[in-house]
Amino acid sequence: MNSTGWQASSADIDAILAARHADPFALLGAHVTPAGVVVRAFVPSAETVDVVDTAGAAIAGLAARGEGFFEALIAGRNLPFHYRLRAANAGGSWEFDDPYTFAPVLGATDDHLLVEGTHRRLYER
Repeated sequence: MNSTGWQASSADIDAILAARHADPFALLGAHVTPAGVVVRAFVPSAETVDVVDTAGAAIAGLAARGEGFFEALIAGRNLPFHYRLRAANAGGSWEFDDPYTFAPVLGATDDHLLVEGTHRRLYER
């Protein structure tokens, strides 16, 4: 975090952009910070990203902090709250569920077996 208490550090943003962040779930998605709830998203092809409620009404616009990295402090919200992301670029706009609102599916054993190449039931995950 930087001195604002809610914005992602430059090192974290660089790691996300380079696809080498050790724990993207700890950074992306909605998180409680000392300043309130922050939503961060990585949408590489987007020029703008907005947080919208499930009915499609805008809650907040996310500020661009890097090529495809967006974040904003969401006032008056507590976690959990249901939201979607609406992204746009020159080709149009699209709306989608933030993938970082869902917990990771694989556990430590799954990770170990996957790296080892011996996971025999990966299709069940």
